[in-house]
Amino acid sequence: MFHPDKNRQRLYEYLEPFWIVVKKRNGEEEIIPCKPNRNDIESITDAIKGVTFEPVTAPAWIGPNAWAMPNPTELIVAKNGIFQLEKEQLKKVSDPTPLLFTLNALDYEMKQIVAPPLDGRVSWMTSSTVISSRLNYCRNGSGM
Repeated sequence: MFHPDKNRQRLYEYLEPFWIVVKKRNGEEEIIPCKPNRNDIESITDAIKGVTFEPVTAPAWIGPNAWAMPNPTELIVAKNGIFQLEKEQLKKVSDPTPLLFTLNALDYEMKQIVAPPLDGRVSWMTSSTVISSRLNYCRNGSGM
């Protein structure tokens, strides 16, 4: 990021070896060494800020389609993509992209582990039967 105060001296040093064309009072042009002054540095700083400044607060989507993307505060960023928790399941929104400005990300890949849902095959059991059969399975590993 361009920081004007920290880079002011660097701008002076960068511009000093250049030569510039100036018009003399009689209308002739003359090539002279560049001796940047405060106004030159301010003009350059304003130009750089105008090109690089993006007024956003992390997390935020950047770019023309930002309005169409999911709410960035509801996303999980990992090495293998950007995910959203939707109905207790992870949904991959996109691959990693510089269009999501965030200060936080996981340093590992997300892996989705889904428990099988209880469906019609066990609907005839009461909830206590389901719980006790699962406990038995966990207790002795045999399932019964």
